[in-house]
Amino acid sequence: MAIDLDKVLDKAWADKPLADVLAAPVAALKGVSEKDGERS
Repeated sequence: MAIDLDKVLDKAWADKPLADVLAAPVAALKGVSEKDGERS
């Protein structure tokens, strides 16, 4: 199964190496803010 990372990542992260993407904050996902990624 392949995932098109361009569809799920913000543009700033689209060209980053996979290792960087895997270590990225949740806010790297399209439509997700840093506040969304904070633990409650």
